[in-house]
Amino acid sequence: MKKSICVVAVVLAIQWISASPRLWGQQAGGPTGVQVTSGVWRSTEQFEGEPRISVAFRERGNEIEGWAVLLGQHRKNDDRVTLGLTFHTAKRNGNTVTFETLLPEDEGTIGWSFNAASPTTGTLTALTESGQPVQDHLVWELKREN
Repeated sequence: MKKSICVVAVVLAIQWISASPRLWGQQAGGPTGVQVTSGVWRSTEQFEGEPRISVAFRERGNEIEGWAVLLGQHRKNDDRVTLGLTFHTAKRNGNTVTFETLLPEDEGTIGWSFNAASPTTGTLTALTESGQPVQDHLVWELKREN
């Protein structure tokens, strides 16, 4: 049963990645900024042996969209919450992508900035919460998944 679930997950991931021909920035004239800001990125910080944060980007038409999964987040009285968030209409400026995610139950939004330092490393920063600057300095080092 576990092998079947893993195979299905891998097939879905491959389909998701191959759904956009520009995902890896391969266009006539060479690579573009999306080359380093596409794909799946995982934090080096761990939560119970798993990356605390995973984020993925892809281009669909003229938009950048994706998802983020945050493990071990605090919500109400629970410090072990997993948040699955999606986003679209992200904005790219060189190797930086900014985007906003909605929190569950109309609890507001989080504004994010992802900066790719290289094709395989980057940082994710929480900038705003419901439009206000985040009080804590929340930055995670990320590595691109192969």
